[in-house]
Amino acid sequence: MGYLGTSYAALKKCGPLAGRSLIINGASGTLGVGATIFALAMGIRQNFCVAAVRSCWPGSRHWRRIGSRHFSNRAGSTADFVRARTGGAGADLMLDTLGAKAPLESMRDAMKAYGAAGASSTSRHGGRPTG
Repeated sequence: MGYLGTSYAALKKCGPLAGRSLIINGASGTLGVGATIFALAMGIRQNFCVAAVRSCWPGSRHWRRIGSRHFSNRAGSTADFVRARTGGAGADLMLDTLGAKAPLESMRDAMKAYGAAGASSTSRHGGRPTG
């Protein structure tokens, strides 16, 4: 349960989510899946879920219907993927849920995908819940 509390707390730090767009970097782990579900429940308009392996998200047609887009950062740049789907503007928010040992380049690339007025939150904690 601690991981769900951590993802919820990170989203609350982003402020109101209704009508906004969000990148969840590391969306296939417990933190990322929890953040995806909470973000959609909290009214996020468009949710970009980034994971190394896209196949970890079954039923992607259902996820697309409710505003969630899934992308494998092994297939290319997260920044390019998000900006292509936002008319170049990027996402409003970014949440990094990758572990402390994940390549830093993944977070840097995702950070390039959110707009100048955006905000980010991280839960990098070395595998232990922070909240």
